[in-house]
Amino acid sequence: MIGGLLVGLFVHDVTQTSWHILRNWPVVGHLRYLLIKIGPGLSQYIVAREAMLSIGCIQAQKCHTGHCPTGVATHGKWLQRGLVPDVNAKRFAAYINAFRTEVQQVTYACGYRHPGEFTLADIECSSGPNRFSTLEELLGYEKKPYAPESD
Repeated sequence: MIGGLLVGLFVHDVTQTSWHILRNWPVVGHLRYLLIKIGPGLSQYIVAREAMLSIGCIQAQKCHTGHCPTGVATHGKWLQRGLVPDVNAKRFAAYINAFRTEVQQVTYACGYRHPGEFTLADIECSSGPNRFSTLEELLGYEKKPYAPESD
């Protein structure tokens, strides 16, 4: 039954003409739209990944095994000896400062004073051949801008 549904979805994706992502990547292309829907949660993953890199993670993807080769995500005393908290703290602080600076530069370049002022209408994505839609249109809801009161 599931196989039949996947075949039907594949045929639909290949023959439709509105969405090039689905035509070029049948069945799997639907993941793009799922990722847009859960995008706010993914942004936390992206920030966490970069923070881990700043303290020495090499993305070996062995965190769950207890065999992190750098000692960043392990309880092994021998591997933890390779971590130098004073150095790692400085690297992490430098990453956070650079990240905040870049976010502020993009914010100012867009004419805002605070990143919370961005709305989904500010971001456009390709939604078909020669067609772009705002995230507000794609997701179907409106985010109210937020900015703390200035002193």
